[in-house]
Amino acid sequence: MIWKESKKNCKMNICLINPSFFPVRGGGEQLTYDVAKELSNSNKVVIATEQLPNTKPIEIINNIKVYRAKTSKIPFLRLFLNQIYFYKMLLKIIDKEKINLLHMFHLFNLGGAAVLAKRKKKLKLITSLIGWDTYDPIKPVPKYAFPYMAWVMNNSDTVLTSSKHLLKSARKQGARKQIPIISHGTNLHRIKQKTIDIKKKYNIKKDEKIVFSLQRLHKRKGLEYLILAAKKVLANKPNIKFIIGGKGPELNNLKVLAKRLRLEKNIIFAGFIPDEELNNYYQTADLFSLPSLYEGFGIVYVDALINGLPIATTKCGGSEEMVNKSNGILVKPKSSEQLANAILEVLNKTWNKKEIKKNAEKYKWENIIKKYEEIYEKLSFSVSNNPKQHILNPS
Repeated sequence: MIWKESKKNCKMNICLINPSFFPVRGGGEQLTYDVAKELSNSNKVVIATEQLPNTKPIEIINNIKVYRAKTSKIPFLRLFLNQIYFYKMLLKIIDKEKINLLHMFHLFNLGGAAVLAKRKKKLKLITSLIGWDTYDPIKPVPKYAFPYMAWVMNNSDTVLTSSKHLLKSARKQGARKQIPIISHGTNLHRIKQKTIDIKKKYNIKKDEKIVFSLQRLHKRKGLEYLILAAKKVLANKPNIKFIIGGKGPELNNLKVLAKRLRLEKNIIFAGFIPDEELNNYYQTADLFSLPSLYEGFGIVYVDALINGLPIATTKCGGSEEMVNKSNGILVKPKSSEQLANAILEVLNKTWNKKEIKKNAEKYKWENIIKKYEEIYEKLSFSVSNNPKQHILNPS
């Protein structure tokens, strides 16, 4: 058994693993942080990740201890050496923090190290499939890596995923385990907000509509299609402002595109938006739009829905399991024309925001975290001498 107290108290020493963490801000990093904060209410939780420039080997981020392993700069040996560095650090963390459960988010970069550490220290390992290494239509993991991916998944005690399409991808990569689907959650409703008049801040007129978009400004988010769609939308409905929140490598390219289309007055690049200000944007906006090429899940969809905000987005994976006729419109990726039509349709329709909020309550973290703790409990009290008990019949 790995519980320190009765299983009802769910007291454990947990190490969450992700190759990337704050200050990088994306869905995976936010998920890892949210899980850490939720679990830390009744468990000891630390995070293990790789070191980024200008970060320390050990840091405290919002009361969560973060360990960072050094990384190699040799391109062709980087993945191999990073696993060795991380494995050594992980063994030290396990001993120092008396860890009795490892929970890994993303499996490609650090999966080998996590499996070996689990075996060495005879611990339980949960692997959550959350994004690019399970499914990425732009830069997919090469097929020659599938045996390694399958080895990591099948040597984990439990594999979790957040959506059906990630589960299907995991099967193609060779996962043979039962894979429960647990969606991501939101904490925005519990974060004390700093009150901001969004329209006043950006000089938006009272009668102007707002299309809000939030993401890391990355190529796979497809934001150029939103800007192209904005041109078509404004030709039909000129009293609209587009607020694009987030930062990332595509910022300059997007600004150049907006300028070329003469949309500087209607497209506002808001930069990074702190959590304590986010609800102001969702609650002031008239719709949320994310033109992503693919999403493992899409936490921003949940944040929009929990605020009762209808959505115009693409059929890109995670969105297809959250967005439906009652809360938005789905269009195919890379189609600015379809996206423009969807935005106009959403803006012209009257939505039941109370119903949207009510249906999104299942995504509140206080509800989601119970499912994680149930998985931990089952792992802890399962029969340890039956390694095939979670394996599916290969046929």
